[in-house]
Amino acid sequence: MAAVAGEPDPGAKASEEASRALVYQEERVKAAARTVSKQSQALSALFREHRFELMEEACVTAERTVEIFQEEMSQVRKMVRDSEARRNEGLAPLRWVSSLTDSNLSYDPSFPMEGSFQLPRTSEQKVLGIVALLRKFFVVKPGEAA
Repeated sequence: MAAVAGEPDPGAKASEEASRALVYQEERVKAAARTVSKQSQALSALFREHRFELMEEACVTAERTVEIFQEEMSQVRKMVRDSEARRNEGLAPLRWVSSLTDSNLSYDPSFPMEGSFQLPRTSEQKVLGIVALLRKFFVVKPGEAA
């Protein structure tokens, strides 16, 4: 590398030190990888050991999330209805004065909405179906009531 960069030869001693430093760092990386692997295996074993509790928590969280989402979509729908009502009321004077213009200006006073606004489907059948299956096959233990 020094030759390519036009720098002086670092010498055999510097090259040997760099080589040893590289071997040393490679060993440190290998040791860190082994530690991570052991910790990962321990964590995986812990997850397997507590899988039923984790599944139940996932189900509870999913159900609450669906409930909150549906509540929020309901609020948004109400906001849209209220906004449309305010728009209708605010345009009423414009509709009323349309009959007072002379022949210089004529317009359709209906003012239909332009564009589209659509909220997502909120039935959440797939999510709730998965929750039901998880509970049926994994969470409710044999002999317990569903």
